Amino acid sequence: MRKMTFAAALALTAVAISNPAQSQGYGIHIFESSYGLPGRVIQVTGLIAARCEGRYRCAFPVRNEFFGGDPIIGPRKQVVVYWTCGGGRNRTAFPEYTEASLSC
Repeated sequence: MRKMTFAAALALTAVAISNPAQSQGYGIHIFESSYGLPGRVIQVTGLIAARCEGRYRCAFPVRNEFFGGDPIIGPRKQVVVYWTCGGGRNRTAFPEYTEASLSC
């Protein structure tokens, strides 16, 4: 059995303190997310998961700049997020130019 170094233990403790939900395997889990309008979307699951995965709450701007582009110039878009937090799946949509937030 390998022994953990003090530095490794300290690093794990820092992760647990900064994000206790993730260190315990709980919190938000992102299944899928897309940005745009039906028929013209870009997949943004990775961006939202990077912001929210394993946390009890998170927020992100619903803007072209955050998602890396404009999938359809002109009309107002939305981000649709399929996610869970310890229970059934949720589908939540946020309109463009708002601050989206998910919480357990």
